[in-house]
Amino acid sequence: MKSENFITVSEIGRRYDYTPQAVKKWIQRGLPYNTNQRKISEKEGTEWIIKNILKQASRRWTQAKN
Repeated sequence: MKSENFITVSEIGRRYDYTPQAVKKWIQRGLPYNTNQRKISEKEGTEWIIKNILKQASRRWTQAKN
């Protein structure tokens, strides 16, 4: 069985160029967060960010451009 990879709030922030405070707000909005390890599942977290943050930001940018 393959072990799951976890990354920290700071690592997620650096990866997507957001502050740790912004990532903590995402956790409140539903970003999967393992409270025991105090980390985010890399796979589930990435999927959540793509769906809930990056796609929304892309839509807003597209609407502002038009």
